[in-house]
Amino acid sequence: MKFRIIHIVFYFLCTGSVWAQPEKYRLAVHELFGSEDSSYAIPESKPLDLSFDAEDDSSDQLSPKTASLLHEMSRRNQLKYSRVLQHLAVITLTSWKDRHFKERKKLRRIRKALARTMHQIRSHFGILQAYSFEVPVVNHNKHHYFYDRKGSSGGLNLYKGSKDDRKSEDFEYVPLDPLTDTQILELVRAQLKRRKIYRDLQRGLYSYLGVFSQTDSRTLYRNKIPKVRIVIFLGARRLQGIRKP
Repeated sequence: MKFRIIHIVFYFLCTGSVWAQPEKYRLAVHELFGSEDSSYAIPESKPLDLSFDAEDDSSDQLSPKTASLLHEMSRRNQLKYSRVLQHLAVITLTSWKDRHFKERKKLRRIRKALARTMHQIRSHFGILQAYSFEVPVVNHNKHHYFYDRKGSSGGLNLYKGSKDDRKSEDFEYVPLDPLTDTQILELVRAQLKRRKIYRDLQRGLYSYLGVFSQTDSRTLYRNKIPKVRIVIFLGARRLQGIRKP
């Protein structure tokens, strides 16, 4: 049987994540796309002027707000969650870790693993695109900063200035301020426009969404600005194959 070509474009913009075996990932995707899909509405989730907690790894803080933002951007608010794409975003982000997305050879392994699976099974989607990027969650305003695990504030222990400043008699630790949900969503919006996702959503190219975010553990508790990685899958379905509740 000849299958329709699936168009898959990956935009992994920043470094991040742990690396699983490509075969393990491919099998997980194969099982996922072999299951029945369903769609459901994206509830409104507005950002709050509360500091983002980069250390809270118990919940996915940013995904619902990113999904709501994408829904707001879509033509006639037509975007919906897809169960399959939502699980795909989760297993993609949680499976490939520790190594750097910027290494082309490793990026090709993700592309090939997913592309092979999509051609071997009858996917619900005629078009599938995936995007990934990172956004900072701490405000440093491009100023000098340093990490001191023995600092006075605890937590991330990132402070303005340089380590040499500590030699001064009147030195005081001034911690970097965490960004709020509102500020982070503005950075997400900028990334979406940069990758022309906004343009495609306005054109009504996609109807289904999966999104997942996770704090990049490699940016915590060291001399780095903490970041959150976001993975987004956007799909246009075939005429049949998605069950509505």
